[in-house]
Amino acid sequence: MEIKDVEKSLSGTKYEPFIGFLQKISLKNHTYDNHYKMGNEQQGYFSIKIREITEQNVINSVNLLKIINDKENIINQNVEIIKNNNNIIIISKWLEGKQPIDNNRESLPVFFSKLAVLNKNNIINGPFTSMYLDYKYFDNINELIDWEINNHKKYLTRNIDIKLVLDILEYLKNGISCIINEDMNCGNLFITSEEKYKIIDTEWFIKGSNLYQFQHFDYFAFDEKKWHKITDEAGECYRAYFEELNISYKDANDQIRAIELLNVLRENTYWKHTGKDNDKEIERRIKIVIGKEKYI
Repeated sequence: MEIKDVEKSLSGTKYEPFIGFLQKISLKNHTYDNHYKMGNEQQGYFSIKIREITEQNVINSVNLLKIINDKENIINQNVEIIKNNNNIIIISKWLEGKQPIDNNRESLPVFFSKLAVLNKNNIINGPFTSMYLDYKYFDNINELIDWEINNHKKYLTRNIDIKLVLDILEYLKNGISCIINEDMNCGNLFITSEEKYKIIDTEWFIKGSNLYQFQHFDYFAFDEKKWHKITDEAGECYRAYFEELNISYKDANDQIRAIELLNVLRENTYWKHTGKDNDKEIERRIKIVIGKEKYI
C-alpha cells in the first residue's frame, strides 16, 4: 500500500495529525509494503502495520493479545487497532535498539527462555491451529497433530521407515497447549536501548502447540544460512526454553527430535507441491534427525 493510501485511512482518526510524517520500513534490503514508521519528535513515533480485515490470523492475534498474561512484558503490545473499510490498522510503540540479526545473536537463548515463561503462563483451551494449516481449526492439539502427520505421511517414499517416523512424531503430543508465537524468527525480535527483550511482530499469536514455535530453527544447517533463521544458536535456544519449562532432558530431547522431524516433513510436502521434489535429500535429512537422540 502506498503512503498516500495509508494516510487516507488515518483521516478522521486521532492519528490524522501524523499525515505527512510516514515513512516505509526496510530491513536487510527489503522494503515492506505494509509496515511504516509514523510520527515526529514532538508527538512521538509509532509502528503502523496495515492488513486486510479478512486475515483471520491477524484478528486472532489482536483478540489474544487482549487477554494474554505477559508478566515478563516481552510483547510490544498494540496501542491502537483501527478498522477502516477493508483494512485493519495496527499501531504499536516505535522501539529504539537492536535486533539479533547480523550481531547480538548470543541473546537468542534469552528470548526463548522468556518465551517459555509466556507459554506456561498462558495454557489455554482450543480451538487450535497453525500458520501452516490454512486456517483449519481443531478442538484439541492431538487432533491438530494427527491431521498434519497424515497430511505429510502420504508424501513419504517407500525407502522411509514409516512406523519409526510415526513413533517419533507421537512425541509432539507431549507439548503444551497454549498461546504461542508461531513466527519466532530473528526479524521479529528486538532488544531495546534499555536492554528490554521484545517480540515486535504479533500477527501470528495463536492457540497452538508450543513445539510449533521452532519452525524457524535450522539445527542441522540443512539449508543455506539465512539471517532470520536460528542455526548455530539452535541448541542453546532449545536448552534455555526447556530448562525454563523444567522439563527433563530426556523428555525435551524426544520433543525436539519430533519437531525437527516434522519440519523436514513440512519441507518435503512444500517441495512436492511446488514441483521441486528431492526424495534423496529428504531421505538423508530424515535419517539424520532420526539418528540423533540428544539435542541438549
